[in-house]
Amino acid sequence: MFDSEFYKTIENSYLFIQENSRLQTLSKLPGGEVTATEISKAIKDLKRRKAPGLDCIQNEHLIFGGPRLFACISHLFNAVINIGRIPSIWKTDLIIPIYKGNNKTKSSPDSYRPIALLPCLMKLFEKILTLRIRDHVLPSVSFPNPQQQGFQPKLGCITASFNLQETVFHNLEQGSPVYVAFLDTQKAFDTVWRHGLMCKLHQLGVKGSLWTLIDDCHTDTSCSVAVNQKNSNWFPISQGVRQGGVLSTFLYLVFINDLLQELQNPNPNTGIHSIRSSNPALADDISCIALSPRGLQTLLNTAYDFSIRWRFKFNASKSNVLYFSPTGINNNSLSWKLGHDTIKISKSYNHLGILLDAKLDPTERTAKACRKGQQTYFALKISEHLNPATLSKLYKRIVLPSVLYVSELWCDLKQKDNRALDVFQHSICKHAMNLPKHTRSDMCESIFGLLPIASEIDKRKLQLFGRLCLMDTKCLTKKIFLHRLFSYLDSPNCKHYGFIPDIIHLLDKYNLLEHLNSYLQNGLFLNKLEWKKTVNSAVFYHFTTFRSNRMLRDNDFTQFRHITGNSRPDWIWKLPNDVQEVTLCKFIVKLWTLQDLPPHICSLCQKLFTNIFEHVTTSCDGTYLFREAWWQTVIENFDINLSADLCGLSNNDLYLFLLGASSSMPSLIWYIKYVE
Repeated sequence: MFDSEFYKTIENSYLFIQENSRLQTLSKLPGGEVTATEISKAIKDLKRRKAPGLDCIQNEHLIFGGPRLFACISHLFNAVINIGRIPSIWKTDLIIPIYKGNNKTKSSPDSYRPIALLPCLMKLFEKILTLRIRDHVLPSVSFPNPQQQGFQPKLGCITASFNLQETVFHNLEQGSPVYVAFLDTQKAFDTVWRHGLMCKLHQLGVKGSLWTLIDDCHTDTSCSVAVNQKNSNWFPISQGVRQGGVLSTFLYLVFINDLLQELQNPNPNTGIHSIRSSNPALADDISCIALSPRGLQTLLNTAYDFSIRWRFKFNASKSNVLYFSPTGINNNSLSWKLGHDTIKISKSYNHLGILLDAKLDPTERTAKACRKGQQTYFALKISEHLNPATLSKLYKRIVLPSVLYVSELWCDLKQKDNRALDVFQHSICKHAMNLPKHTRSDMCESIFGLLPIASEIDKRKLQLFGRLCLMDTKCLTKKIFLHRLFSYLDSPNCKHYGFIPDIIHLLDKYNLLEHLNSYLQNGLFLNKLEWKKTVNSAVFYHFTTFRSNRMLRDNDFTQFRHITGNSRPDWIWKLPNDVQEVTLCKFIVKLWTLQDLPPHICSLCQKLFTNIFEHVTTSCDGTYLFREAWWQTVIENFDINLSADLCGLSNNDLYLFLLGASSSMPSLIWYIKYVE
């Protein structure tokens, strides 16, 4: 299946490079010997509470080892560099299979993701090599391809998807159909041809002892699989970059970089005018954008030919094509060839965690996000006695991020999608506080300490806007952003899709357009922290003001307003200290949210009432003895001024006071402050 002649050529090149590298007299790394100071800085970046490798040395041993240990490690690393050989124990990987989930067959090895535990000294050594490559090799070369967004500072899933979507939207605005192929690489990191990779690494400029050490890191490696505290026999590994290795991500980018170059060279640019953005990539997730079926087939042929030469496979069954039509009419009869396999058009595709729909319909994506949020919330196995303040934190930190993953690019939300998201959040609030389903949403969210879910989406979009403004102008994402921004400003009345019209609307909505104008005039923008504070403040003010105004206009909120006043109603969750008090506070909150009923006759005293709880608490003859006992408790245990002031309240004011409402009476205000 693979190209045998090309294989022989590369293997001969590898042997030649290997021999020359070992014959070189220069034994030091670029940048000189490894110092204890360099070791100290690298150790500061180590993460704690990570599982160790076969040597059982953990990162904490290094972090707290102190200057003497740092000096010893520097001597060890320099000895390894001078000899040009990696210790054999550093080449051992302990593999832990992690189940992928999603109802995959547990008996199939493909349903598990191998997580490799490497010796931490090996990872620290690779960190030093990575820094030397970054500082002494990469500045003199153009790497990686600008369309590659994986494993680089300030780039990632969001920028890769942004590049893809904005390129598609640009071509749709020009009236052109767009064909996008999403290629799935089969076991990408595990099938890298090592000798081919080393030839590419040498071509990049990594030579001498640096090349020799990286080559030896990937020579004579072995693995053992650990399951249920038992280890398999050790077996050799002759292909792939090492899972969990610090160098591995960089090495994979080196291996796949030429493919991106080959995809854009013969292809007429289908990016944004002069900007080449027709092959957005995130590591092994590569997309091919074309404006015709033939153009897309050319790209697929290029990708397949590259895989044949460099000995890896694309998974045609998991690869998909989406057809975006400017007229909204899809042609589902088309198909393409990826080698001998056929790829057909799909209606939607999950690209980097974002469900893309060929008709730009967000309904399925929104429904999927809500389902994921519900699954995440109920997977927490929350006790009904847990304080809602704790639940609110869990919701904000765990559940909400799972729902709004990459929501920065949800630029096509319709009213029904916003409604579905609102219903999801309201249901979580009511479940967390045991409130009835008919409880007003503004009450639920405010008591739970939340703003509407739209506020969180808007904040994320605005913060992405800030990131884009602060990005390096050489970055592909920044170039796309600026081109799309100026295109919109030049013709705001034309039909525009995507992020830019959405963000302009949000800047206007929150009175933040001055920051855009300042950026356009002088190129200056607030730093990340200042912009985040500005956005949070503007969004909070907008939604709290809107909520307050709506409550003022609606009589259903009269009692709720009297109780909560100008304070945040989630203060009540600071009171309970045990399970019984949590239950009591939930009951009180339920009383806050009750609406008055049509007049009913009390079965105990035959009097009319509109609020059963207010009636039995303050005026029902049938509960007179309970009320007298309560008054006696107040008189015996509190200052006489309190009972005097309470006696002067109307039944309604007394009921509201018991539910936590503040009072305008001076003595009551003094009492409340005194107790606090």
